[in-house]
Amino acid sequence: MNNKEIAFVINGFPHTSETFIVNQIVAAIKGGHTISILAEHLQDIESSSQSELLKLYHLMESTSVFSKPAGGLCQNISLFFKILQNLPPKQRRILLKAFNVFTYRRDALTLDAFYHGARFIGHENNLIYHAQYGPNGRAAAIAKQLGIIRGKIITSFHGYDAHCDETNQKSLEKFYRPLFKWGDVFTANTHYLVDLLRRMGCPPEKISLLPMGVDTTLFSPTQKKNRPLTNRPIQLLSVGRLIYLKGHHLGLEIIKKIVTNKLTVNYTIIGDGPEKENLLKQIDRLGLHDYVKLVGKKNQKEVRDYMRNCDIFLMTSTGDNTGRRETQGMVNAEAQACGIPVVAFNSGGVGYTIDQGVSGILVEEENTNHFAQAVIDLINNPIQRETMGLAAVNFIQKNYSLDTTSRILNSIYDKVLI
Repeated sequence: MNNKEIAFVINGFPHTSETFIVNQIVAAIKGGHTISILAEHLQDIESSSQSELLKLYHLMESTSVFSKPAGGLCQNISLFFKILQNLPPKQRRILLKAFNVFTYRRDALTLDAFYHGARFIGHENNLIYHAQYGPNGRAAAIAKQLGIIRGKIITSFHGYDAHCDETNQKSLEKFYRPLFKWGDVFTANTHYLVDLLRRMGCPPEKISLLPMGVDTTLFSPTQKKNRPLTNRPIQLLSVGRLIYLKGHHLGLEIIKKIVTNKLTVNYTIIGDGPEKENLLKQIDRLGLHDYVKLVGKKNQKEVRDYMRNCDIFLMTSTGDNTGRRETQGMVNAEAQACGIPVVAFNSGGVGYTIDQGVSGILVEEENTNHFAQAVIDLINNPIQRETMGLAAVNFIQKNYSLDTTSRILNSIYDKVLI
């Protein structure tokens, strides 16, 4: 495998919940490649759930930042002249092509094409630009169209950037047209996301399947015995930002049904977000104070410890009010890697990360009655929980471990330059 210079094009770095991005960067480093990180803004390293990895691989030292002004016209014009003033004549001439309204249309009028090009000035010599999320890939594609960069562009879509239905399909096709023309490879974490990309007009021959990998050296089971039900409450767990998409409100409905059946459970929800107050009101309305805890954000090791100490993981994600769904669902794979059976709604791409009836149980989307019954059945059958937990570990190690996904990623890097 030849060393390649790879620039990761991302938004904020490091992001608390985007562990998969750091995992891909580390996979490239372990694959023998030289990396750089082109971010739009920096975030606090200590707030990251992967601060140890960031320090171990010196990722912050490999990061440069370029941000389009968030303010008004005066700030935009000021930065515009500052950028041009500092460029040699040849690069200045290339970048001024961004004002060709016949080629770049609205992007020329809004200065977006100019800023997309300027973002890559000084980073022209990478062989590969690996963009995380579609809009970053589009920025790289416009820079390539301008002639600023010449390397191959790989764009990893993850979910929100590919939410496509009849209300926005035409606008997304138009928005991503430069990317699908100038981009070289597009990765999707499940076949559900593959279908969304194809619906937006992505050429099928350019799509590669690249699941988000689980660090199975971190997320791994511990030896524990199933203690008698009469001695303790069953520990149930969900992990995810407190937003409607994650379905925590449905999780609370499910817990109400379970405790109504006179089963003793403790339900922990890890995460923070705008739905917190609504969830607290729902807990109050359903009388679940004795059963439910919202414990806020946790780092990866803390999440791992909660998973190891739970009995059943509840993956409650479902469609939000826009129809957007999870394209993979990282946390349910992490729970399985810890030897925990999962009960989940069969929503979006979640079903691809569960071996139905073997490593977990999938139920019809938003059917809280069936979901609750599946949890009750597992509560009453500790042997089945143990059997499913063992199967879950094997399933994730075989299909979703970082070793597996890193091999796929590095093979994509190899093929894109052939």
